[in-house]
Amino acid sequence: LQRTKLMMLLLLTLRGTPFIYQGDELGLPHAEVPFERLRDPEAIAFWPNGIGRDGARTPMPWRRDANMAGFTDAPDAWLPLDPRHRALAADVQETDRASMLNFTREALAFRKTSEALRVGDFIAREAAEPILAFERTAGEERVLCIFNLGDAPATYDAASAKLQLFSVGGATLNVERAALPAYSALIAST
Repeated sequence: LQRTKLMMLLLLTLRGTPFIYQGDELGLPHAEVPFERLRDPEAIAFWPNGIGRDGARTPMPWRRDANMAGFTDAPDAWLPLDPRHRALAADVQETDRASMLNFTREALAFRKTSEALRVGDFIAREAAEPILAFERTAGEERVLCIFNLGDAPATYDAASAKLQLFSVGGATLNVERAALPAYSALIAST
């Protein structure tokens, strides 16, 4: 879940229009579709060496305990419901403050408050791997975005940062340094 949240925040801070595909906001894994239920010609042709597109086209799980997870009242759909998706249904995540759905909502709301993140310029910052750092700027607003894409804790010289605005994975701004646990990120004003 941590990596999924990190990738969602990265998507929402990069320049351009973010596209959130059905299920991304719930953190749904690619569905497993049995060969006999595949509909995608590519998946059928390359079976079993390719995953195809059907795993991203399965029913959206709205309600964990409903028939077909609330996607349809019919006994079945064109593609099957992956049983793993029931536990990640929207109604389950709605009440869980730490869920992917609520994180996505918070990250989208944060993005809406920042002109720099919505329409600003992109300025790459020097950073050693696995850190990705960049600024987004619009008018007087400058936002520093720092991502630890690695599996070990890291730090980043954030002397220009003034105030931590948003974070994921326990990342914190400590005086002039960003402390970044594995797969974490923070956004700060500069």
